[in-house]
Amino acid sequence: MFDFKGFCFNRYRSIGQDVIRIYPLRKMNFIIGQNNIGKSNVVRFLNEIVPDLISGFNSKELKLKFTDLDYNLSVEDNRNFTVGFPLPITSIDDYIKCLINADRQYHSANKPGGRIYEAFRKVLLHKCSRKECEGVLWFEYDYVYSSKSLSSTIDYDDLKNIFKNDPHVWFEMATSMQPTSYQAYGGNIESSIGKVINAIKFHPNSIPQVIVVPAIRRVGHSEGLEVNHGGEGIIQQLVKLQNPELTRQDDRNKFHKINKFVETVLESRGATIEIPYSRDMILVHMDNKVLPLDSLGTGIHEVIILAVTATLHSNTIVCIEEPELHLHPLLQRKLMKYISENTDNTYIFTTHSAHLLDTAEAEIFHVSKVEGGLKVDAVFNNQHKAHICRDLGYKASDILQANCIIWVEGPSDRIYINAWLKASGCTFIEGIHYSIMFYGGRILSHLTADELESNDDFISLLSLNRNIVLVLDSDKNGVGAPVNASKKRIIDEVKSTGGYAWLTKGREIENYLVADDLETVVKAVHPLKVKGLEGKGVYDNVLKYLPKGRRTDAGMADKVSVARKYVDTQNINLDILDLRLRINKVIEYISSVN
Repeated sequence: MFDFKGFCFNRYRSIGQDVIRIYPLRKMNFIIGQNNIGKSNVVRFLNEIVPDLISGFNSKELKLKFTDLDYNLSVEDNRNFTVGFPLPITSIDDYIKCLINADRQYHSANKPGGRIYEAFRKVLLHKCSRKECEGVLWFEYDYVYSSKSLSSTIDYDDLKNIFKNDPHVWFEMATSMQPTSYQAYGGNIESSIGKVINAIKFHPNSIPQVIVVPAIRRVGHSEGLEVNHGGEGIIQQLVKLQNPELTRQDDRNKFHKINKFVETVLESRGATIEIPYSRDMILVHMDNKVLPLDSLGTGIHEVIILAVTATLHSNTIVCIEEPELHLHPLLQRKLMKYISENTDNTYIFTTHSAHLLDTAEAEIFHVSKVEGGLKVDAVFNNQHKAHICRDLGYKASDILQANCIIWVEGPSDRIYINAWLKASGCTFIEGIHYSIMFYGGRILSHLTADELESNDDFISLLSLNRNIVLVLDSDKNGVGAPVNASKKRIIDEVKSTGGYAWLTKGREIENYLVADDLETVVKAVHPLKVKGLEGKGVYDNVLKYLPKGRRTDAGMADKVSVARKYVDTQNINLDILDLRLRINKVIEYISSVN
């Protein structure tokens, strides 16, 4: 019920006195920091120590794989360390239900809101756990080297005082943990407190298998090894997927997934890998040729090892050290996309590559030095990501802040385009796959998408990002009306640099809306002013409205308020003018640069 969601520890190798916390673990997790700072020690502790801690949690003597190299010599009492596990506050109710015996949960006092139930909640939220970040409780334990056992850090004397005005509650809590078929619990208050405190020592029920893929990887043979995660033995594993046993025919699907990835990486339709009869190499079929994998370059070699390793495992914590080695940023992104969409493992990557920071739906942990050891910070915002880039030595010019920029005239255009992209079913994430920026119609004549000389008077759109989608209102008032010279110029410049330019077929972007629906929205936004729209045609200014009452002067609706209301309340129709064609072109362009 209580899955492994994170861990904390200290005093291990380069980890100092301060406890570092790895939480929450999502499907994709990155531990990022400078070279040789100690990122691998986090993975090493997870792989070599945590499984034994969890499986032997209640043992009288823990058997841990500690060597003399695993103790941090710079801290006192270094053979003892602290370890802990997080319990999300959203899981407290489920945890209390596990503490109260099933036979007694029918009693009103033991149900949510009941006296005993709420007493357990109060104890859990007290100092028995460390509330280090919003929404999670940390249960910490000291490993005592002399006894090879775990000791809870709960302060017994402090905790027993929370019910000092009604100490009998402890007795009732202890009783609630007994089956009703037993005789009444006969302990005193002191023994009841001990029983409750001992029971609430939270830890995960189990941890998935943990494997570590080392930074040095190569395809090779293994004698008697089922799997070596650095590439040794991978040929034998591929043979089993390529020609599975009768009872394991589903394994062939894994082989097909790997081949689809190979096809994507090599950008060659129909490319496949094959293990020959001799089983001494991996062959690649592509472009009517058959080549050994080794002949395709180190980057392809590396990325296929990682993809195969990820595919071979299921429901596993896969720790990959420095996945960026020998991989171009494009190959890195292809690998992340493949393993995210085609496997069910949890991944922890140690890296010093900023190119992986924008991986969608990923958790990022920044490792940095402090006096006496290391600290680990979970990354929650772009400001922290920028700090990481500086820590890694990147300059702003080294990184494209977004993979594509859609330039629009104003904020209402952004609202519509995001709604249209969503309605098209694409899964792009604004800020990662694309960003939207405003140029303002009046300054268009001062912008350029052409290559600039130093004495040019134009402002270059390319200096921010060379992948451009430019959306412009035509401002035409009729079928044959001309487009002004500035718009023609910049459209030609965008096209010449490989970008995509979209000139609206109607007067402006609002002419892609259903006119009657737009009129309903304008009336809702300005209920005291609007009688109706002045015009609903393709070349009309559809935000211009006829006033109510005796007023004769037409008004202009608020563009942004109308846009927000429209996308929130009206059905999106992409079959107006050339809207669907244009949105599909935008999606195609964004896909090509991602």
